[in-house]
Amino acid sequence: MTRGQVATLQCAPEYAYGAVGSPPKIPANATLKFDVELLSWKSTKDIQGDGGVIKAVVTEGTGWKTPTDKDEVRVTFNLTPVEGGGGGLASPGDGAEEAVFDLASAPARGLAIALRTMKKGEAVTLTLKPPYTLPAEVADSTAGPTLTGSVTLSSWASVEDVTPDGGVVKKMIVDTESWSKATPGSEVVVKITGTLLPAGPGGPPSETPFLVEDALAFTVDEDQVPSGLDLAVRQLAEGDRAEVTASAQHAYGEGGDATLGVPPGATVRWDVSVTKLTKAKEAWEMDDGEKVGAAGAAKAAGNDKFRAGAWEGAIKKYSHALSLVEYDTGFGAEGKAAAADLKKAVNLNLAAAHLKLGDFKAALKATDAVLAKDGLNGKALYRRAQAHLGTQDFVEAERDCRAALDADPASRDARALLARIKKEGAASDKKERAAYANMFTRLAKLEAKEKVKEEGGGEGPAPMEAEAVPAVVDAA
Repeated sequence: MTRGQVATLQCAPEYAYGAVGSPPKIPANATLKFDVELLSWKSTKDIQGDGGVIKAVVTEGTGWKTPTDKDEVRVTFNLTPVEGGGGGLASPGDGAEEAVFDLASAPARGLAIALRTMKKGEAVTLTLKPPYTLPAEVADSTAGPTLTGSVTLSSWASVEDVTPDGGVVKKMIVDTESWSKATPGSEVVVKITGTLLPAGPGGPPSETPFLVEDALAFTVDEDQVPSGLDLAVRQLAEGDRAEVTASAQHAYGEGGDATLGVPPGATVRWDVSVTKLTKAKEAWEMDDGEKVGAAGAAKAAGNDKFRAGAWEGAIKKYSHALSLVEYDTGFGAEGKAAAADLKKAVNLNLAAAHLKLGDFKAALKATDAVLAKDGLNGKALYRRAQAHLGTQDFVEAERDCRAALDADPASRDARALLARIKKEGAASDKKERAAYANMFTRLAKLEAKEKVKEEGGGEGPAPMEAEAVPAVVDAA
């Protein structure tokens, strides 16, 4: 394509998402059409566009992936000054042996920039000018020689955070690059070795593993293994192997596991290989009846979690149930009715679970989903009133609570909640009045002092406490 050209691109399944698809939007074996406009491009030779990192491909790589900053690359390189002399950069053995590092700690920032554009097995001639010859942590400088030489990226281990808090990190050892990953309800068999990591930074893991299993079987998303292991396995396909590091929160907790010999608060590392994967059906593979049935089962599992006080587990199950019946436009009349009943019940339970965790915004969202379809639902009004009380929106809380009483005048819970809303609302109003009264009193004193200073006097007498101030505040 040329700059500014607009084209329609049609991709057969084997050049798109293949037999797996990308549910829920893209079904299996889908042919895709894209409208593409080429706005601009940057030369693959002059990577930065300023002449500082020049790459010329000698041997094309394979696949389409390129490494990212956290990935652990295996690379040989030998970069020497253009004008001769010392000060070059080379992997061990004068560039004959592989160096292993993550891109964020590459010996030169220009080398890291080039590697981010390279595929597995790619060999290039690379030329670097200062400051791209310096490590990332070194300040910019134009001093130093221009370096040139060969770079070959043999492979890399993909490293990524499994959880947003960085508490679970997965490093791929064997990557089949299969799209068929484990899903909630999938049955897996893994070969696993677990070791303890030192409490402080650095240092090797324990030489004696606390866990060695050649065929550990479990069902994904059923809390049968520590959460960090469960979440990591969801990102693996059959034949994949990964090294998973998990903090105590995502492993064996602050209490540890005495049976396995895991001490309290331990960070652990699992070497896990998926030897067998039996995938559960995904929503896009189910018919209406199957989706409703699976959603009902997930709701029941969530109720079990709720009764056990496992609020987060309950929320996970309820959310899965909603995902199965959320898109019901293609359902028949009977399926739509069943899906509507499920969505109402699940959202009510979801609101209750969020309230237990003090997540009032999430509770409001769940109750709003019910009230959008059934504006007089007493349970939804009562739970939304609880959520408004949690956010100290007393007017909205009282409004919803009174509406809940209108729907069910005999509700003792709603009457007790209304009394609590009034009590806490009155206490909050009193506190605010006192705060504003003090604020205006202080302002009056400051104004009086400034007036005395302007008139050339001293500090002057303290201003009278104006009795009208509280009345003004009350009126406001």
